[in-house]
Amino acid sequence: MKKLILHIGQYKTGSTSIQKTLDHNRARLINHGILYPETGCRTWQHGGLIKGLKRELHKDRPDSFDSAPLLEEIEASGCKHVIISCEGISGGRISHMDPPLVEHMLSRMGEVANGWDITVVWYYRRQDDAIESRIIQTVKGKAAVSRPDPAPYMKFGEALDYPFFQSVVQKALPQAQIVPRCFSRALLAEGDVVRDFCKIAGIDDALRPEDILEGNVSPTGSSIGLQLALNLLIGGGYEVDPIIRNIRRMGNQEVGEKASAFGPETRREIMDFFAESNAKFIQEHVPAEDRAKVAAHFAAPVSPRPENITVGAEMLAHALMQAGAAITFDTVKTRRARQRGKHR
Repeated sequence: MKKLILHIGQYKTGSTSIQKTLDHNRARLINHGILYPETGCRTWQHGGLIKGLKRELHKDRPDSFDSAPLLEEIEASGCKHVIISCEGISGGRISHMDPPLVEHMLSRMGEVANGWDITVVWYYRRQDDAIESRIIQTVKGKAAVSRPDPAPYMKFGEALDYPFFQSVVQKALPQAQIVPRCFSRALLAEGDVVRDFCKIAGIDDALRPEDILEGNVSPTGSSIGLQLALNLLIGGGYEVDPIIRNIRRMGNQEVGEKASAFGPETRREIMDFFAESNAKFIQEHVPAEDRAKVAAHFAAPVSPRPENITVGAEMLAHALMQAGAAITFDTVKTRRARQRGKHR
């Protein structure tokens, strides 16, 4: 019987490390009877497949998702062990789950693998860390985010409400084995998310230690603060040269304190908000042998680090807007927007 391992994220739980490793070692995996399909794979994750499924549901375009090329690649490979990975399956956007979409994507993947043995693997993490990481990602993504606000993420019936998320997955794929895993070095196999995933997926023997690739480097507070300032400029009617990628690269290599979006008080509010939901999830969905460790992880004191990514950013942005000035920071340039061919 063929096996499908469906890795669905969630967002900001080491997915990039897993996907880069699988993509980089595609030939080695095939030699072990394991296929990480090229069909629908964008960069290193299966975003192409997911984009088609989104269009199929939200734009009512039944021709958007064609499973035939994927099944043809699987058949041609001779592999009976298939891995598909995309954190986009865990939510339509990083800030909104869109449960009907998640259910549609999962159920359609179940139809593709009809009669197969299906395992769904998803990672969860403390909500204070998860929300902070998601916000930093939106800042890096050049979104017009002017200040860290956890409120859009502190909702029940969303992805960070873990018992609810589990229920959506179960409803969509009742035939699958669903494996939620805690994203914590102390709880991952060998303290590494890639090794943990490979062990859960049953492919750990196929990869050597040197085959494991690193994911994204954590940005510093100063690099995220600069991007916040640029986001404020964008929201204030300025055009900003497309250099966010360069800033991100500079910031990620910069020696400095890791970016922190919240102080201890906000972190405590987040964890208090999700306390009952987490307790239910641990009791109902975490294996008995792991419950005490996971409960201790979620109950551990919040980080005492103060927020460090907004200091000076708003003042800098507004001062530049008021002055109508141009600034240069290495390759970074900002300028007043032009409208209808004229300077404002």
